[in-house]
Amino acid sequence: MIKVETRVISNLDFWCVGVLQLVRNPAGYIHEYSHTVPGCVAKNHYADGPFCQFSLTSAPSVSGVYAVFIEDELRYIGECVDLYRRFGPTGYGRISPRNCHDDGQSTNCKLNSRVLSEAKNGKRTIVWFYPTGDRKAIEARLIFALNPPWNGRMESGLNSYRNDRNLAPYKHYAKSADSSGIPTTEDFRVALIKILNNA
Repeated sequence: MIKVETRVISNLDFWCVGVLQLVRNPAGYIHEYSHTVPGCVAKNHYADGPFCQFSLTSAPSVSGVYAVFIEDELRYIGECVDLYRRFGPTGYGRISPRNCHDDGQSTNCKLNSRVLSEAKNGKRTIVWFYPTGDRKAIEARLIFALNPPWNGRMESGLNSYRNDRNLAPYKHYAKSADSSGIPTTEDFRVALIKILNNA
C-alpha cells in the first residue's frame, strides 16, 4: 500500500503531488530562455524572464486548490480546473511568446521565472493539492488568511490584489470565522449576497 504524504494548511488536508522537474541540458544545467516582444506590443511586468521548462508528471487532471512551496515555505496559492494542465506545457510549465504580452498570462510568467530563480539557488519547488469543487471560494479564503508572497495581495494594503480579485468586502467577516481564523464558505456566501443586493 502506497502512503500519500499530506500536510495541513489552514485545517485542510493537502496531499503532496511532487517536486517540479526542470528540463536540463546534457551537462546538467537548467535550460533557460526568454522571448523578444515586438516594440509595438506592450508587455507584462514579468515578460523579461528568464524562463525555464518544467513538468509535474504525477499531477492528476482534477480540479481544486494547489499550494506552491519552496522547500518548506509557502509561496503561492492557486486554483485550477485541471492540475495537470496548470503545471503542463500550456500552463506554468512552458512560457510562450504570447504569454509575455500585456494581455497575456502574466501569472504564468511570474511563477515560472520565480521557480527558475529558486532552482538556480538549489531550492526545490514542491506542489501540494486539495481536490475540491469549491475551489474559488477556498482559494480566496486561503489567500486572505495566509497572504502568500507570490500572490502579491498585501503590497499596497488589503484592498489591493494584483489578480484583480478584491477581497475587501470579506474583511469584517474574519471576526465570524471558524476556529482556524479563516472565514467560512457561509461567510463568503453571505458577503456575496450583500454585494449583489447592493449592486
